[in-house]
Amino acid sequence: MIAAYLTGGRDLTLTLECAALMLAASALSAVSFERPVGRPVMMPPAFVATFCALLRLGPDLALPVAAIGAATPVWKSADHRYRVAGILGNAAIAMVATEIAGLVHTSLGGAVAVFDSPWQAVPIAGAAIGYYLLDSGLANVVVPLVRTRSINRTWSKSAIQGCSTFLVGAGLAAAAAEAIDHGSWGLLVVGILPVTLAYRMYAGYVARLDQEERNREIVAIRTEGVCLLDRDNRITYWDPSLERLLECPRERALGRTIADAIDASRKTELPRAMKETLTDHTPRTMSVRLTFATRVRVLSVQILPIADGLSLVWQDITARTRAEEEHPPANEWLAVAAAAANDGLWEWNERSREFSVTGRWYEMLGLPPRAGPASRQIWFERVHPEDIASLRQALEAYLSDGSPEVFQHEHRIRHEDGAYRRCLCRGVPVKGLGGRRDGIAGSLTDTTEYTTTLERLRSVGVLDSLTGLWNREVFVEALGHRLEQGKVSRFLGTFAVLYVDIDRFKIVNDSLGHMVGDDLLVGISRRLEACLRHGDALARLGGDEFAILLNGLIEDGQAIGIALRIQKSLSEPFSIAGREVFTSASIRIAFGPTH
Repeated sequence: MIAAYLTGGRDLTLTLECAALMLAASALSAVSFERPVGRPVMMPPAFVATFCALLRLGPDLALPVAAIGAATPVWKSADHRYRVAGILGNAAIAMVATEIAGLVHTSLGGAVAVFDSPWQAVPIAGAAIGYYLLDSGLANVVVPLVRTRSINRTWSKSAIQGCSTFLVGAGLAAAAAEAIDHGSWGLLVVGILPVTLAYRMYAGYVARLDQEERNREIVAIRTEGVCLLDRDNRITYWDPSLERLLECPRERALGRTIADAIDASRKTELPRAMKETLTDHTPRTMSVRLTFATRVRVLSVQILPIADGLSLVWQDITARTRAEEEHPPANEWLAVAAAAANDGLWEWNERSREFSVTGRWYEMLGLPPRAGPASRQIWFERVHPEDIASLRQALEAYLSDGSPEVFQHEHRIRHEDGAYRRCLCRGVPVKGLGGRRDGIAGSLTDTTEYTTTLERLRSVGVLDSLTGLWNREVFVEALGHRLEQGKVSRFLGTFAVLYVDIDRFKIVNDSLGHMVGDDLLVGISRRLEACLRHGDALARLGGDEFAILLNGLIEDGQAIGIALRIQKSLSEPFSIAGREVFTSASIRIAFGPTH
């Protein structure tokens, strides 16, 4: 009954062929091959059975063969919680790719079960390429986008290499279809073993190439290396990573002493420490500062005695040493400060794919506090669905294009109680070799109460809607209240009012647009706030006009000093919409209560 449904009423021969190819696809998919994990270019063995069904039986009868071949690996290895979704997803991708391959084959003049013309190679090759491009494109681009995950950006670079393996598979499938057409089942069975072994050997070869490439990448980012020396202090082994760390190629190092290979080490205590370790067989660890032609490196060297000489373990601690020199407070004080901070601290290492947080970060989400490595999914899964896309884009852009200097993003994040909290995420770059951004270190601040209060104030007309400062009415009312207080008591001291008018703001608005103008006003507001003292009041009167109430002045010179500080701050360029905007301010001062 099932066979009749699959073949749509065709004869028994086609039914048996379809069933046999389904069984072959399942068997090929169940075989465990060593497949490379970093390159989406290897043809799955079941493709041969699927493509053979396409050429022999047509695209309609090839669909169940493709579905069986794609579903078997998931059924064999996937977790039962994700098995159904994985089977349906893989089967859908394989069936769509098979249908497209059939359309390409037909449009190029291909015929089902006909191999009597050499021109049949063109539609067969076209169908194989169409199958590969759609199958791998769906798996590496479309599916990650649907699941809101990062896409495989290396897929397009390996497309040509992937096509070659699928073309070979298509040739094998055509040969198998021809053998079936002539009833050469014995030849087909005999050919399976050598073809399977050849595929396995090729898969192993590609896997080794992939592993070697990953090893080279690991060596490129390693900050430590090992070398071995004999009792005469001659180098017998030189780690590849030391060629970069010590700027000494392997050919120059082998057979020579450390002093001869690395001339900069002669002026350090390293030769003496090595000699003492050879004498007393006591391990030692020391730091050496080596000056090379291009840079200065600080390395920690662990000297270990071995049976026939010494083992030296080198580790680059240049960045850590520089950080300690620039920021001398001890780590204990930093740990206390992190524990006392109300913000959750986090670090994102792009190279090692590690994500670490403090205990306070977990507490902000309503989770038990525990510091150390965490999963990025804990963060991303709790971000509001409307904010997750912009957060991912902001992180990728910050790590890739190198601007701005400070990462900042506001988003909503789900608390353990189910409510969404508003958070401000800020970070600064962690730079590696060559000044490249290798990660971000930053903080997560809960701004829910502040945002709620700010929105409430704006709703009653107290604050300026653009900058969040006092508006004109509130400032005038506060100034009037201050004048009335001065009449009642003479012990409140002198105060002053600063009127700040932004120069050339109309030119910025007209030439760059109102959006840039609004961003400039917001930036000016933040700089004005930074110039004021506790107890001073700042308001936006309207347009590009601001007013400042300076309370508790001891002498008039204080107001003049603040005005000069404001002019200096506003003279620095503003980075807005990828460009630098320059402005300045005219400031007038009135001293109260006499003026």
